[in-house]
Amino acid sequence: MSDIASQGFDTAATAVVVSPDDPLATIVRFALSVGYRYIHDVPTRAVNRLLDESIHLPLGIPAPYVDWIQLAEHLLRQAIALGQLHNTIDPAKQAVTLVAGMTGIQRLSELLDERDLVLERVAEMLTVVFSGMGAANANDLVGRVAAEPGPAQLLR
Repeated sequence: MSDIASQGFDTAATAVVVSPDDPLATIVRFALSVGYRYIHDVPTRAVNRLLDESIHLPLGIPAPYVDWIQLAEHLLRQAIALGQLHNTIDPAKQAVTLVAGMTGIQRLSELLDERDLVLERVAEMLTVVFSGMGAANANDLVGRVAAEPGPAQLLR
């Protein structure tokens, strides 16, 4: 990842409270933090635009989103081990789905309403995806994390 992209990822990741006993909550926190940065941080949006164009430009940066996918896969594996998700899901494939969902929400929100509904859309996507992976009370989980101090407070 380029220095700029890596810095954005590292900043979002370090802003998140990691819950070793609740990896799904960590995913929600991270996703809402990334969404918040996308709304309020111009360099984050610039990095996203650069990543969108990186395939067409000889920038010499690694494939985008790899770190996010690896983090999501790790947390999904933890959630399976803790019994939070069905053990029949493929964490590697679902990690790509989560990151693709985030990327799509960011892009769609940019085009539809200038990012106004990013956090609401992220929360809804996580609720649907987690439910599909077998998380009990996914809506309650997302709501609980959204009620914590931090970027998610903007959902209220």
